[in-house]
Amino acid sequence: MHRKLLLVLLFLLATSNTFCQYKKFSLEANYPYATDKNIIDDRIRNGVIDIGLKYRFLDVQHIALGASINSGFYRDNIDSNTIEVNYTLLQPRLFGELSIPALESLRPSLGLGYSILFTNTKLGTRLDDELSPNPSGENNETNGGINIAGGVAIEIISNLYIHIQYDWISRGSGSSIKIVKAGVGVNF
Repeated sequence: MHRKLLLVLLFLLATSNTFCQYKKFSLEANYPYATDKNIIDDRIRNGVIDIGLKYRFLDVQHIALGASINSGFYRDNIDSNTIEVNYTLLQPRLFGELSIPALESLRPSLGLGYSILFTNTKLGTRLDDELSPNPSGENNETNGGINIAGGVAIEIISNLYIHIQYDWISRGSGSSIKIVKAGVGVNF
């Protein structure tokens, strides 16, 4: 009896994803690249990774509205022996995603949110590939600004897509951060 119940539950779970056209959640992994010299004196150009989660809470006609959060990680050695800088970029935002009936696998999107940049600078002496920190040489800083994002996703196979996105982040006083992210995502 338990075996039949388990088989029925597994069948229902498997077929629910098959017949569901609209997935509410997406998980993304991206490679971020800063496109200009305005990120902390041109020190971080290449990111390590950017991870994102999207939730679509409203589907009206051919537009899905939702909320997302991304977290990007960047690392830099200004002086390979004495200074290490770690950056974390947190990006909560609201977004709209367009579904084009003639091009079902293509989904352009726009987003608006606020980005927070956490900077951690360590001064010390490098020993065996590890930075031995100087207790008086650590500095933490936090900055933020409005974030506008635009991108496009292309579905490769059911629930798996590739995408590219451009983020513009205002840092105030006329400066900005510009990041291009390319990656993969899965709908669930």
